Amino acid sequence: MRGSKRPKPGGKWELRVPLPKHPLTGKRRQLSRTVVASEREADVLLARLIVEVAESQSVDDSITLRALHQRWISHLQSRGRSPSTVASYNARWRVVEPLLGNRRLSDLTTATFDALYSELLDNGKGTATVVKIHTQMKTMLGQARKWRLIRENPVEFATPPTHRPQRVPIPDIDEFRSFLSSVHERSPELSLFLELLFVTGARKSELLASTWSDVHQDSIDISRSICEATEGNGLIVKSTKTGATGRIGIGGNLIGRLASLRSDQHTACEEMMMNFDQNRFIFSDDPYGMTPWRPSTVSHRLSRARRAGDHGNACTAQAMRALCASVLNSAGISDTDVRDRLLQSSVLTTRRHYIRPSAKAAETATEILSRLLVD
Repeated sequence: MRGSKRPKPGGKWELRVPLPKHPLTGKRRQLSRTVVASEREADVLLARLIVEVAESQSVDDSITLRALHQRWISHLQSRGRSPSTVASYNARWRVVEPLLGNRRLSDLTTATFDALYSELLDNGKGTATVVKIHTQMKTMLGQARKWRLIRENPVEFATPPTHRPQRVPIPDIDEFRSFLSSVHERSPELSLFLELLFVTGARKSELLASTWSDVHQDSIDISRSICEATEGNGLIVKSTKTGATGRIGIGGNLIGRLASLRSDQHTACEEMMMNFDQNRFIFSDDPYGMTPWRPSTVSHRLSRARRAGDHGNACTAQAMRALCASVLNSAGISDTDVRDRLLQSSVLTTRRHYIRPSAKAAETATEILSRLLVD
C-alpha cells in the first residue's frame, strides 16, 4: 500500500492513503490528514498512517459465517448475556445457517443479505422475523469488524422489510373479571397469579421467581426473574429484564390469599417433616414450594383457560401488564410512574406498547373538540 503527500500553505502537509472502495457505491475512497511538520517529519507520519490503515484492514479470509456465529455467541455468554437471549439468537441463526453458514466473511456483500431477506420472505417467514434476523446479523458482523475480521459491515447497507408491530390486544375490565372468574373455578392458584400480574404489572418470569421472603405486610418485592435453560430441563434465576427492582404495593385481599397459600405450603412441609423457610417459591409445581412454575407451563395453562372460556387472545400475561398500565394512566398516574411500576427502562416503550386510552378518555376528547365547533 502506498500513500502520498502534498504541501499546503503555512508549513502544512496533507497526507493521503487509499482505502477500499465503498461497499455500496463502488466509489474510490481515501483517508486524508493534514499535519504541521517538516517534509522529513511528514514522511515519517505518512509511513505510520499507512501501517495504521493496513492493520485496520487486515482480514481472515478463511473464517466462515458459521465460525463467526460460534465465536460471537461465546463472546456474549462471557459477557453475561441472558440464556434466554442467547437461545433466541441461536434460534434465528438456525434459519440463516443452511443458506449462509458456509460462506466466508470476505465473500459476503450487501446484495447477499438483501437476497437472503427476499428468500426468507418467499419461504413464508414473517417480516418481524426477518427484521430480527437483520438486526442480529448487523450486530454480529459489526463485532467482526471490531475484531478486524472484515473491513466493512455488509449488513449496514442492507434493506430489511418494513415491519409495523401491532399492539398486544388487551381485555377491558369486565372481560378480565369474567376471565378471572372462569380461571378461579378451575385453578384458584392460577387466578391468584393472574391477579398479582395485573396489580403489580410484573412480567410473568419475575412473579414466578418470587419467594415468600419477597412478601411483606402490604407489598411484594420484584427483584429477579426465571428463564428456562437452553439445554436440559433446568431453570435459571437471573436479574429482571431491565435490571430494575421494586417494592410494589398490593391490596389486603391478595395479601390474605397469599397468607393462605403460604400456610398450605407450611403444613405440607410439616407433614413431610421438612423445614419450611422463606426462600420457597410462591407458585410451585410441588406442595412444598421447592420447584417454581415454568414460564412455558404458565403460557400453556393460560392458553387452555382462554379456549375453555372463549376469551380469544386478549387475556395473556403481557395483556395483564398492558391493562395495568392503561388503568393506572387513565386514573391520572403519570407515564413515568407507570414505567417505574412495570420496571421498564424507557417511558417510550410504556407509551407505545402498554398504555391505551380508555373509552371514557376518548369520549371526553370527542366532547371537548365538538364544543369548539358550536357557536
